[in-house]
Amino acid sequence: MEGPSLRGPALGLAGLPTQQDCSIQEKIDLEIRMREGIWKLLSLSTQKDQVLHAVKNLMVCNARIMAYTSELQKLEEQIANQTGR
Repeated sequence: MEGPSLRGPALGLAGLPTQQDCSIQEKIDLEIRMREGIWKLLSLSTQKDQVLHAVKNLMVCNARIMAYTSELQKLEEQIANQTGR
């Protein structure tokens, strides 16, 4: 990790503050792994209630991924506006 900067918080690859960028990206990565596991479970499900629970969980994961992606895009826009790109 970089030392403290005199110009403000350290910026990550996308120009986002490193800590926020990592936190949101970690959440997205976790949800993607969860989604992959749910897909596997869904493909093996034989009972109706198993399928219903898996589909519900899959929809929740997809909604979270979309929300985190939107949050990440908003942060990118804020940084772009602050730096005057």
